[in-house]
Amino acid sequence: MKIRLMHDWVLAEVEPAPDTTAGGIVIVGPQPIRMATVISVGPGRRDAKGKLTPTQLKAGDKFPFFKAASETRQGHALAMLLDDNQVLIKESDVLFVDEQGVSVTL
Repeated sequence: MKIRLMHDWVLAEVEPAPDTTAGGIVIVGPQPIRMATVISVGPGRRDAKGKLTPTQLKAGDKFPFFKAASETRQGHALAMLLDDNQVLIKESDVLFVDEQGVSVTL
């Protein structure tokens, strides 16, 4: 499905969760923080006066986010429209952008 995002929504591809830490410890249970790469973004958010504040993310940006941000009731309904490894979240749910392109182990 091809979609055009509105406001400050971000469509991203979520990286598979690692099953061990960098030190070799096996991770058991769900991980609260996941890494993703931006596929596309909406134009931005409008303030009360109608002025557009453009989104700061761009396609290809790599970022971490709290998994719970995509696991709302509405998020589960939207997940049926997206590929298995994709997520739709608000730009405000992005914790930071990995500027150097190195793999961040959380």
